[in-house]
Amino acid sequence: MTDGIGKRVGLVIMLAWLPAAGLQALPVFPGAQGFGTQTRAGRGGPVCQVSNLHDHGPGSLRACVEQQGPRMVVFTTGGTIRLEKNLTIASPYISIYGQSAPGDGIMITGGPSLTDEPFTIATHDVLIQYVRFRAGAADVPSCCRDALTILGTESEQPPWNISGRRTYNVVLDHCSFSWGTDEILSTWYDVHDVTISNSIIGPSLFNGSNQGGPGSRGVLFGSRGSHSISFHHNLVAHSRERNPAIETGEDGVVDVVNNLFYNWGFNGAEIMGEYGEVNVNLVANLYLGGRDSNHSNSEIIARYNRRGYRLYLSGNRRVQDALRPERLPIRPQFEGRAVRHWQQQARFRAPAISTVDAGQLPRLLLPHVGASLPRRDQVDRRVVADVLNRRGRIPNCVSPADKGWEHGCTNNAGGWPHYAAGTPAPDRDRDGVPDAAERALGLDPAVADAYRKTDVQGYTLLERWLYGR
Repeated sequence: MTDGIGKRVGLVIMLAWLPAAGLQALPVFPGAQGFGTQTRAGRGGPVCQVSNLHDHGPGSLRACVEQQGPRMVVFTTGGTIRLEKNLTIASPYISIYGQSAPGDGIMITGGPSLTDEPFTIATHDVLIQYVRFRAGAADVPSCCRDALTILGTESEQPPWNISGRRTYNVVLDHCSFSWGTDEILSTWYDVHDVTISNSIIGPSLFNGSNQGGPGSRGVLFGSRGSHSISFHHNLVAHSRERNPAIETGEDGVVDVVNNLFYNWGFNGAEIMGEYGEVNVNLVANLYLGGRDSNHSNSEIIARYNRRGYRLYLSGNRRVQDALRPERLPIRPQFEGRAVRHWQQQARFRAPAISTVDAGQLPRLLLPHVGASLPRRDQVDRRVVADVLNRRGRIPNCVSPADKGWEHGCTNNAGGWPHYAAGTPAPDRDRDGVPDAAERALGLDPAVADAYRKTDVQGYTLLERWLYGR
């Protein structure tokens, strides 16, 4: 986590009323990089507190999500939010801060009868940080339960956006996604200016679908009308394919930088020029082989070449296994295209991303990647340990007792974690900043103003407290 705005207690702060102008100039959080990160998201809107884990009703996450206008969502409880029906962010200008939760933090999953993804983003100007999205298989027949989907509007011909809904300026940072039965995480249709950073994606479930057939797919960026996506400083682990799959159109750019891919199964990155010419930067990524990795296949392949693709490749490395630890160049495989037709000599234009040598990624990413605040859960600890020790398999199920396994599921993900609710610090004015912190800053804990007053950089006092924790 960037610490550019310092510690939350003992700082000398210059305060001002939040100005209407200049909101767009600030990164959505200090140090944010990538497409869409200049969004204000919910900054400056009132605080909405999630005080229970219910699917709906007062104090629920759904109640905060369904509010209109800018809002900053904080949690006064930790635990699992089990959604009985899909929750869609359809109203723009929202920030959801999982790091505000007490106890063990927040996980979002679907109830046993929910057949599709539990959580969808279908609007613009959204920030989510430090939240876990863990899908798991439904108890009823279903094929495609992603942990989270960023969704645009379906259309066969441009303009893709025919209903007025626009999905852009979406930032997911320091989140954890796992146990999808199709993909774990996906964008679809007219989605643009999206950044996914510092997150853990995996494991996926290989045979978790009640419809039969293998799943275990990591990340999908598609389809028509989708462009301008940054995917950087993430850990993607234990997924058979789509690490990631890029199936965008509109000649837009997908920027894949400084990610660590571990135990990819059948293949790594997949480029599919089906809906328009795909332009991809693949820069300084590391592919670490595991027990399920098929080393006869390439780490990046391109296929379904109906509309073409162009790629800029630089600094990507692979390590086959623990017995052969040397870092080697990745091996591209492009069906039906000569190198001169796809190779891009200059990087496609995209927002600057701080980049290190691929070999440094395990040391730099693993200590903090994912929903590591307020603390890491057992799922992420297990994934990180798998990478460090070069162990682990792509699981079939979450728990040995999952339905559909007559004799129990032996190749499981370790079971559903329990999250302590914790006790929130007193916050008399319910503005998201605890009373003790407000008093230390010389503020009145009875006046709800932490979401309106700013420091000299322009971040609200609520943000300053959150990022100084």
